[in-house]
Amino acid sequence: MLVEAIQFGNGESAYSPFPKKHPVYSEESIILHDKEKAKKLLQESGVSNFSFDILVKPDAFSQRVGEAVKAQLAEVGIQVNLKPTEVGKLTELAFSNPQYPATIARASGRPDPNSQLSLYFKESSFYNPGHHLNAEFESLLQKAAAETDEYNISS
Repeated sequence: MLVEAIQFGNGESAYSPFPKKHPVYSEESIILHDKEKAKKLLQESGVSNFSFDILVKPDAFSQRVGEAVKAQLAEVGIQVNLKPTEVGKLTELAFSNPQYPATIARASGRPDPNSQLSLYFKESSFYNPGHHLNAEFESLLQKAAAETDEYNISS
């Protein structure tokens, strides 16, 4: 839906940090857009009148992405306030000195799966501003890094 609306059909939906043609891509990682399930989960959580701010770069493409995300979240009862912010300030407020709960920003991928996942999901990563730790995940990253067959990362 976003690819059609924002990129005029050029590209593919991203369901994982890896594109479909990457050797470690797995369809098991796909989580489909499900408004009814989202509404149910919000209701079960007891959360109502939920709103939050999202930093977004001020360029036209980022603004279109932000507006689309805002509209999708509004469909399930979440209000989003877009905060257009120039890139240097956005980097500071989102990553260096995190002050916002969400940011819409594009990033390039890495061919090495471990490098890609570490960049965004390790506790110490710059791009994990909340420093969330998933010890099991980090253990699997360490195990994968020690593997000599670059794509044999089965557990």
